[in-house]
Amino acid sequence: MTRHAKISEQAIKGLRGNNLLVYAALKLHADKDGCCFPTRETLSQLTGIPDTRISTITSNLESVGWVKKTGKGGKSRATRYQVFDEKTVTESVTVTNNETVTESVTVLSQTVTDSVTQTVTESVTGIEQTSEHISSPRKFSDEDFRLAEWMFELIKELNPQHKQPNFGKWSDTIRLIREKDKHSHREIAELFKWANKDGFWRTNILSPTKLREKWDELTVKKNNRTFPFYESKPEPDPIWAGEELF
Repeated sequence: MTRHAKISEQAIKGLRGNNLLVYAALKLHADKDGCCFPTRETLSQLTGIPDTRISTITSNLESVGWVKKTGKGGKSRATRYQVFDEKTVTESVTVTNNETVTESVTVLSQTVTDSVTQTVTESVTGIEQTSEHISSPRKFSDEDFRLAEWMFELIKELNPQHKQPNFGKWSDTIRLIREKDKHSHREIAELFKWANKDGFWRTNILSPTKLREKWDELTVKKNNRTFPFYESKPEPDPIWAGEELF
């Protein structure tokens, strides 16, 4: 018997690649309340993604508000997942009296009729905000997010037990490096990869924040190193062959 999963238009538009595959697999197992308990092995078999990657991907989904995880799980043990049809994001905002408050913004799934009418409702509790304060809870791009994932994979090659970061914060820092510091995804990736290969910097540059903080110093070091490893320009990773990730 073939099973089917109902996925909202917002999820289809907001998720890509492996994130969408794992989200769809979770939806396939979810009950009417959105709860499910598939093991990593089960999710791996459904999606074709190695089970060693499943935990990272589900944590990515949790960091941007598509699922909530309870328990650590494992290859044969189940984590409890709460799967959402609509993305819920919590963020800090600053109001006019200089108090910092936390608002929970729930973007409701889009209602699609024959005329493709889309309705997005934002709910803010406890304070009155102007539209500029509640514009878009997610400012970073999918490419920023994928670059954050790629950085973490390089770090895990050095230390497989490295604590998983908040990918939302990493992605937003990458956005700032692009928008404020005027560096492309390719430039960010190349400098981080260089630091990751360097005997000294590989233990010091372990996040986009550290990369941004040490950018000028790293650039000077990189341009003046004469190690044999850098005498000829290495072939770029396939995803970094151009300015964009894909």
